[in-house]
Amino acid sequence: YAAPQEGAANIGIMHTSLAGSPGHDVYAPCSVADLHGHGFDYWALGHIHVRQVYSGASTLVMPGIPQGRDINEAGEKSVTLVTIRDDRSVEIEERLTSVAQFERVSLDLTGVSEWSEAIIRIRAGLEQSREGA
Repeated sequence: YAAPQEGAANIGIMHTSLAGSPGHDVYAPCSVADLHGHGFDYWALGHIHVRQVYSGASTLVMPGIPQGRDINEAGEKSVTLVTIRDDRSVEIEERLTSVAQFERVSLDLTGVSEWSEAIIRIRAGLEQSREGA
């Protein structure tokens, strides 16, 4: 990346796994310290579909993904609204975007012998899970 422009808001965009993330291939490896040390105000990162925010000399955001694609991307998903003020201070705001959401729910169906009873317990477990979210 080029050197930051003095007096300007400096934004970097990078598709990277940073120093690595369990379950993901290493892609354009770099460290959080490398990016903080570059002198940019904000880094918009991508590759890992899990929201991560790193504060320090600059603001680094791996926003995640706006919509989970399968059960392996369970939970709420979002985008990040970024505001850079005239003084180059950075404000970030998470905005939830999921239309549908995948969740893992464990249920005990021990002793269930009828399909209709299983459905009743599953429905109750899902409702309880929603209330706890």
